[in-house]
Amino acid sequence: MNLEDVINEAIDAKLVDVHTAIPCEVLAVDYNKQTVDVKIVVHRIKQDDKVFEYPTLFEVPIGYTQTKQYAITVPINVGDT
Repeated sequence: MNLEDVINEAIDAKLVDVHTAIPCEVLAVDYNKQTVDVKIVVHRIKQDDKVFEYPTLFEVPIGYTQTKQYAITVPINVGDT
């Protein structure tokens, strides 16, 4: 194994824990705070074949596409993914 392979493996190992978007189920909605509580619906299988379940995420900000004058909003309900 050469240095380039070692570096690439190290990068890949760290990128496994980077999540920019992940499927979730809505558990609670707070329109006053504009937040949701969500449960991540995918599981990660570690190298030892153990299943890792992600924790519930609380008070996740709701993001909408918007400009200064307009916004596109959609209703969010418990049970939505």
